[in-house]
Amino acid sequence: MSVVAFAISILFLIAAWSAAQKTALDTTRDHLFDLRDEVRSYFLALPNGLNHPLYRELRDHLNRYIRFTERMHFLRILLFITRLPSHLVEEINRQLETKYSVNDPALRDYTLTIRSRSAVVMQKYMLMTSTTVMIMSAVLLPYILAKAMQGGIRLALVAGKHKLKNIMDSKKSLNPKTLEIVAYYESPIKAVA
Repeated sequence: MSVVAFAISILFLIAAWSAAQKTALDTTRDHLFDLRDEVRSYFLALPNGLNHPLYRELRDHLNRYIRFTERMHFLRILLFITRLPSHLVEEINRQLETKYSVNDPALRDYTLTIRSRSAVVMQKYMLMTSTTVMIMSAVLLPYILAKAMQGGIRLALVAGKHKLKNIMDSKKSLNPKTLEIVAYYESPIKAVA
């Protein structure tokens, strides 16, 4: 009887995990669509409006994220970026910086803000839907609990946050540059093959 209950529990967890991933996907895409609408509104107020080349670049950037959201997973990104030759990463970085370069400081800041906000949306999605992150969390849990017993809850939370920040900030992780490279590289609108 306990084997049947265990099997039913596993099936329930799989169904719940699947539903949670679909909800996260929909929420992420909604946030990206909202960002795209915000960019459209911002550029409508400018003299060149929607004909501004930077508007097209930002729109394409957000569309790439929207199109590839469900393919963006933590482990997949790490494997992809570690296999990508460094000269190709540098070339894509150069192309991206050229695409988004502009002389107007306000427009440059706005572009950086939109790129950062879209990357944060994608990072949240990948962390919320990643089985790898769930396993890492389970592995880090004893470390956090040990720190909690040593120095209290606050120290444990700071230690856990610090470990996660180190993972996120590493060169071959989910930093905004990496996400842009992956989305750019996978896009049919790419200039580098």
